Amino acid sequence: MMRRFQKLLRVVFWYPVLAILYQLARILPRDPNIWVFGSTTGFVDNPRYILEYVSTHCPFLDSVWLSRSKNDVIQIRKAGHKAHLISSPTGIWYAFRAAIGIVNTSFIDLNRAAVGGMKVVQLWHGTPLKLMANDSSFLHYWKGYFFENAVYWIRSHLFPWTETNYALVITASEESTKRLASAFNLSRDKFLIAGSARDDIALTPCSNPDKLKASFGL
Repeated sequence: MMRRFQKLLRVVFWYPVLAILYQLARILPRDPNIWVFGSTTGFVDNPRYILEYVSTHCPFLDSVWLSRSKNDVIQIRKAGHKAHLISSPTGIWYAFRAAIGIVNTSFIDLNRAAVGGMKVVQLWHGTPLKLMANDSSFLHYWKGYFFENAVYWIRSHLFPWTETNYALVITASEESTKRLASAFNLSRDKFLIAGSARDDIALTPCSNPDKLKASFGL
């Protein structure tokens, strides 16, 4: 009960602020050479491997990891990458200036208020075996009621960061594309079948077997 009340308070007081900042983010100038990365699960999974690749092969890009964990920021910097707390002044500046955002869960991986003017690429974090997002959303609770359309309009127009309007979604197969297209309510042209970054090390011909084994802790 208390958790539901706290969630209601966040919606009532924080969401209007997010809505204003989101609209502001849509009109701010963006730098195409600034890319931000994030994941609610830490410095892991597909966004991490894309960041590492971009940092090595595209040094002209200003690639920055945004995190909610001070420990993660420290470890990422030790690894030689840029990292800032999402809530820090520098982290906020990067979020509102970046033209590209890379996530694997949702907009919450980054600064939700800043994604209004950002092209967000969804890498996802697994194989879509269950109903999720729009296929299993809170909107189903309102199905059949006369205000169902009003709820959807409020969500999509006033609180658009709760939607799944990604600029691009990377998938590993046609079947995954079909399922995620339904879950995210996106057209087929928003998807690119290119595999999963976290699997590339195992699928790419290996010139250094010892290094490959070490990466798997073998």
